Amino acid sequence: MVLHLYYSMKIDDLYALTSLFKKYAQNPQIQQDAELKSPNIIVEPLNPVISKAIKLLQRMDPNYFIGARKIVITMSPNYGFVQSGPGKDPAVININLSRIIAESGGNLGSPEAVLAAATTIAHENGHVRSYNESQGFVGGEGPAEAEEAKVRSWIESNMNRLQDIVHA
Repeated sequence: MVLHLYYSMKIDDLYALTSLFKKYAQNPQIQQDAELKSPNIIVEPLNPVISKAIKLLQRMDPNYFIGARKIVITMSPNYGFVQSGPGKDPAVININLSRIIAESGGNLGSPEAVLAAATTIAHENGHVRSYNESQGFVGGEGPAEAEEAKVRSWIESNMNRLQDIVHA
């Protein structure tokens, strides 16, 4: 009888834990938070210039994209942008790759296009990192420009270590 009661309690505990796990696994907010804690980044649609730019930024810092959810290649009058507000995700970096490629010489596979994409992503990631839920994007362009300058300086100082990415 005591043994049966013990196993009965263990089974009830197992059901409670299973129920809790299902709620956790089905909660999109919790899943999104897990995405933000990952150093990996999703790219939509996948593109070789963006892939090289990501490799470059991750060579600088393997955890560079913690806090960012994904990079979306889109059309806009800007090089890139992030958004907040109802229905907007401030952890999504939008990139106008067509404009970046056109203004860096027009060659899709050029090192200039990769470097321009990397610094644009860095600029937008500066905005992502400055976002505060109650205050929005804190500091305006300051944090984004500082991040872009930091990455540009690192690239210039380490170009010899980046040849395998930039010229691949």
